[in-house]
Amino acid sequence: MGASEEGFLEPPQIGRSPGPCYAHDPMIILQSTPVDPWGNAKAVAETFKNWSEAFAWLCAGGFFLYKAFSGYLISNLSLSLICNRERSTQETYGTDYLVVTANLRKGERGAVTLHDVRARVSPTVHGEPDSKVLAGIRRLTSNKTGLDVFQLGSAEASEKPLLNLPPGEETMFSGWFRVPSAEPCTIEVTVLGGWRWHRRGTRYQWRASVVSLPIVDK
Repeated sequence: MGASEEGFLEPPQIGRSPGPCYAHDPMIILQSTPVDPWGNAKAVAETFKNWSEAFAWLCAGGFFLYKAFSGYLISNLSLSLICNRERSTQETYGTDYLVVTANLRKGERGAVTLHDVRARVSPTVHGEPDSKVLAGIRRLTSNKTGLDVFQLGSAEASEKPLLNLPPGEETMFSGWFRVPSAEPCTIEVTVLGGWRWHRRGTRYQWRASVVSLPIVDK
């Protein structure tokens, strides 16, 4: 502050320094950048979107694990049996012929590679095996006989002998046994197969059983 010509004190100069202004001058008022509210909303929305996608992927993975542990990924196949029992000839009196037919129908999930289809019958007559592999479960060889012409052979294939049952396909395999005429027989059929997309060595079994009663003479 200084004195004027009349001898009075000059009023203080607020907000102004006597010399040049510098950036460190405490009296300088800096202008602030305005905040964009829409920019903050976009950032929050993007974060929420990322978390939602992560949660969706987590739920999908959990659902997949649930279906895997609950058996959904096991290849589905239905097995049914048909048995036909008839009297034998007079030379083998007291013996019946029992024909066992296994019907296989593949479900909609994956293909099944057939390793074994076996029937077990109890009781059988003396000398008759009680377990047999049903006929027709192996792939046959094929030979080229002309230009793009192949012919089936009579021997089973050695390199790739296993048959595949694709989704929706149905087939049947049969075998026959000799059983005592006066006794009921229990027939059990077991299918051993694997799903080609499962780890090596994984096998599944499908089983079915029926009872064949003696033929009643009319």
